[in-house]
Amino acid sequence: MDLTTRARVKAMIPITHANDDAIIDQLIADTSARVQRMLRRHTEKVARTEVYQIHRHEKLVWLRGFPVTASGTSSVKYSSTQDFTNITALTEYDDWNLNDETGLLRLRINTPNDPGFVEVVYTGGMGTDAADFISNYPEIALAVDHDIIARWKRRSNPENDITFAGGGMTFTKQIGTLDDLKEVIEFHKRRSF
Repeated sequence: MDLTTRARVKAMIPITHANDDAIIDQLIADTSARVQRMLRRHTEKVARTEVYQIHRHEKLVWLRGFPVTASGTSSVKYSSTQDFTNITALTEYDDWNLNDETGLLRLRINTPNDPGFVEVVYTGGMGTDAADFISNYPEIALAVDHDIIARWKRRSNPENDITFAGGGMTFTKQIGTLDDLKEVIEFHKRRSF
C-alpha cells in the first residue's frame, strides 16, 4: 500500500506537469515498501490470518497488523503443530487478551510445546488506503514525502547540492533513508522480544 500520494509529493516539489509522474509513482511504491519493512508491521488494514511460532511457556505475541479493529471478532488458536484444522478457538479474556492499539496478544494458557504455534484471525493495519494512512499517521506520511522528494531531487541533480526544506544538502555518496523518516519509524515500528 502506498503511504502517500503523487499529488502530495508534486505539491511539495513543486511541479505541475505530468512528465515525471511515472518516476514519482515508482519512488512512492519503493519508499512505501521500504518503510513497511523497516516498520516490521503491516501498513494496510485488512482481514488476515497469521501463524506465529512461540517457544515453551512464551505468553506474548506481537501481531504484525495493528492497530487491531474490533478484537471481539478475532480468533486465536494454539497448537503443537501448524495444523489448526481440528483445534477449537481459545476464549477471549479467559485464554487470551489483546491490546488493540499495540497488537500485543497475551496468552493466558499453558504453552508446554517447543515450538508451539498460535493462529490469529483478525483485522488490523495502519490504514485502508493512502488517504486513511495519511490521516492516521501524518508524521510518517510527511517523512515519507520528504524522503521521496530527496530521492527525486537526487535523481535530477546527482552531482551537486540540492535545496531541501529551505536548506542545502550536499551528497557525496548514495542517499540513504533520511533521519526524520528513521525517527518516526523507530517510534512506530513493531516491537518484539
